[in-house]
Amino acid sequence: MKDVSEIFEEIVNAIDNKININSISIVNGKARIFTCDTKWLRIGKKVSGKILGGSIKEAFVTAVEVDTYFDIDNVNIVSDIYAPKPTAMFGTRTATNNEWNLKTPSILNKTPIIWCLELVNETHYGIEASLERDMEFKVFFLDETDIRNYVTKDHRIQVVKPMTTLAYKFKEVIDKNMLFKRIAQFNVLGFSRFGTESVTGMIENILDANLSGTSVQFTVSKYKEGCKC
Repeated sequence: MKDVSEIFEEIVNAIDNKININSISIVNGKARIFTCDTKWLRIGKKVSGKILGGSIKEAFVTAVEVDTYFDIDNVNIVSDIYAPKPTAMFGTRTATNNEWNLKTPSILNKTPIIWCLELVNETHYGIEASLERDMEFKVFFLDETDIRNYVTKDHRIQVVKPMTTLAYKFKEVIDKNMLFKRIAQFNVLGFSRFGTESVTGMIENILDANLSGTSVQFTVSKYKEGCKC
């Protein structure tokens, strides 16, 4: 039987980050990528893609019209474009913060993150049940934010909204996998700043970074797998 942390990481790794390209145009010196699914892209994030000849290059996103198009600053990229792959984190606040700091110092290269709080309550079923167990998840979908220049609306449009999209992509992986029962409902909480707020109004970051995003609480029900013995 797999540990819940393994199940969580497999779900995160199964999230599809490839952009389905409808067409590409050059607009004001930028490549405009038309697509029906802009994923969790936002201004300032990096994408990777192939140029003519097959080499992989990176580019920064300079504009996004959700599920319509996005602009990048490398007009040579013509195919196989990928949104940033989310980083999976599983653990308590302290353990996750320590692991976060051990990763690359570049916040850009380790965001967005999908963090599952380690306190997962599990209900296991007996031999006659088709279900193996229920797992009560609390998951945070987080990306870096600009605390100096963003007001609350900016935090929500530039970060919370894309992270809510990423939360739905996480749910989509579960719903499409026959090993899991489809999620009928889940609770979503968006926050312009990820941290704890004191009575004086000062905010203490939970992780050592300025982040915004959303948290989701839901129960994942997993069916039993066939015997491999």
